[in-house]
Amino acid sequence: MKKLSGFSRIWLIGLGIHFLIVIVLPIQTVRAAPQQDYRAFLDSAKKAKNHSQKMNFARQALNLSKNNNNRKGVASSYYEMGKLENNQGNTERADKYFHETIKIMKDTPQLFSERKKALIYKNYADNFNSMSSYHKALKYYLQSKQLAEKNGFKEIEMNTTRKIGNVYYYLNDHDKSSEHYYNSLSIAREIDNARGIALALNNIASNLQASGKLDEALENYKKALDIARQKSFVEVIGFISNNMGSIYMEKGDPESAHDYFNMGISYANKMNDYESLAIYYNNIASVYLRKEQFDEAGQFYRKSYKYYDKIGNKRGIANVYLNIANLKLKAEQQDSANFYLEKAHTINQKLNSLSITSSFYNTKHKYYMKVDSFEKALDLFKRHKKLEDSILSTDTKDKIASLNDLYAEEEQQTQYNKLKEKQQELRLYFIIVVILAVIIISFVIYAFFKQRNWNKRLKHQNIRVKTQQQELAKKNEELYESQKKLKEVDKDRNQLFSIISHDLRSPFNSLLGFSEMLVEEVRHGKDFESIEMMSENIYKSSMQLFELIQNLLEWANSERGKIQFKPENVSMHKIADENVSLANHMAQQKGVNVINNIDRSIAVTADVNMLNTIMRNLIFNSVKFTSENGYVRISAEDLNNEVKVYIEDNGMGMSQEEKDRILYSEDTFSKEGTNKEKGAGLGLVLVKSFLSKHQGQLDIESTINQGTTFSFSIPKDITT
Repeated sequence: MKKLSGFSRIWLIGLGIHFLIVIVLPIQTVRAAPQQDYRAFLDSAKKAKNHSQKMNFARQALNLSKNNNNRKGVASSYYEMGKLENNQGNTERADKYFHETIKIMKDTPQLFSERKKALIYKNYADNFNSMSSYHKALKYYLQSKQLAEKNGFKEIEMNTTRKIGNVYYYLNDHDKSSEHYYNSLSIAREIDNARGIALALNNIASNLQASGKLDEALENYKKALDIARQKSFVEVIGFISNNMGSIYMEKGDPESAHDYFNMGISYANKMNDYESLAIYYNNIASVYLRKEQFDEAGQFYRKSYKYYDKIGNKRGIANVYLNIANLKLKAEQQDSANFYLEKAHTINQKLNSLSITSSFYNTKHKYYMKVDSFEKALDLFKRHKKLEDSILSTDTKDKIASLNDLYAEEEQQTQYNKLKEKQQELRLYFIIVVILAVIIISFVIYAFFKQRNWNKRLKHQNIRVKTQQQELAKKNEELYESQKKLKEVDKDRNQLFSIISHDLRSPFNSLLGFSEMLVEEVRHGKDFESIEMMSENIYKSSMQLFELIQNLLEWANSERGKIQFKPENVSMHKIADENVSLANHMAQQKGVNVINNIDRSIAVTADVNMLNTIMRNLIFNSVKFTSENGYVRISAEDLNNEVKVYIEDNGMGMSQEEKDRILYSEDTFSKEGTNKEKGAGLGLVLVKSFLSKHQGQLDIESTINQGTTFSFSIPKDITT
């Protein structure tokens, strides 16, 4: 081997010391997090159907994480709860949960990736935006944007920049909002993000509309709508259509407005977006009101009320009542108008909304004018104007104060970024000084080592010792693996003996007992009802014994690696039919109807024997735990890259603990069926094992006393 020159040795030693000083020493050891079981609860929260169930799972994740002292689990649970409450419009509660997330994240920065931190800041800012706390919203948007820019998270930077534009839009600073909207559009085009382009164009159009530039606004809305249609962004098409409808209303074209509002309703229906439906129906009602088609306007106001009521939006309901009252006044139906006014007033007594109160005063004054009560009308008009001026004054002051705070916040953030750049510069200078110092020290170390040649011999000896230690460690590791395998073999042997001694003995005893009784009855009694009963019991014991031995043999072969995996194209309907035939006798005895609903066209690439074992065990299992006159339904759906199969029954169901034991435990699990049928629990172990060979997995949904659905997926193209 070629020897290094003196200078090369110095350079390598210097680099080594620099590595120790600059990189290795600053690393802090982080204690390993406890088992992250909380994720299962958070996954369940995302899959749950309603808000209450989602929050219940999230709280379970939080409690588990607290018990395990798992800070990441606690922070993740609070974050999920914050998002859930924000989606429901519960911004105060969401704020509390987001605050706890941020607090833990700042105390322990290494818990989350930089991307996750940027998303947490953005969601926290979204919640402040919903609360009209624009100063705080901007603070966290800027932190999210800073992380995104630093790490190249372009999509997050795009969305956060657009949200900052929204803050300025709400404060009527259209120049600032326009600047951020165009920056967001530029980033979206840079990364070719069609959704981002459509949303930015929509915001730019809204800005132009607010500034009275209706034609320019309409042009940008159309561009956004074209992109949304090309990419099938359903929810984006909905609100852009609604915005275009509002422009046509301003331009005095109610017919075009009606068409676009209707388009918004069509797409909101596809998304089951009740809040948007309430808004869009209210807008269509205003079109008919302008055309003085009062019956049609009333119909759409009632539809708007229906959806506000579904989501529990009291403010929306109160505004609909006020709109209906105005409609009734125009239709000269004063009594009806007063009825809706009082309903709106009753709701607002709890809301205490100044804007609704002002609208109530104004509409009530119109009512009194209609019924010739001019003194009351004048009093309410004065109260309306006074409250309107107060709201306008307060709103203006708040917006000016918020804008001042926002400008100060942006300036502070700019100064912070400059200071950070300066710190990075100083750090670079420091590193250069350290490297120079390391080089000088390296020369000294080199001279020292050159005078101590005997260390070379010691070094070679150490290398030999180290090599021997490594070999010994390797032998120890091999011994440990052998011990581990021996324990697994011993465990399998004990399990096999347990099944043979206990589970295999029971059906044999039944078979022998009933056979002996049958022989005696044939010889002496010849009671055909008894003979039929004993024959059925012998058949039942034989089937139980056959199923147990079949599973036992397949399990033993699987454990010894004797089963070869030979995938081929096979019809799922045919596989199901064959196994339904096997289960029919047991099912008929219990009066259980086994139905094969799998489409004949569905096919998979699978090992036929393994797939038969999977289907047989799952179907027999469902029949076993289904009561008399129940059903077992087999179905499948053809997804893009896989087929998902369902075996559903309306039997006795199972608890969460039983599901967990089946899905996550390596041990067998068994309990008696509805007719006291027994089993060894090997069937489901085989099902999981054979599914893993098909790159699939088992899933269970069950409710006690209502039934169970086993499901599994098999990829269409299996990589062997």
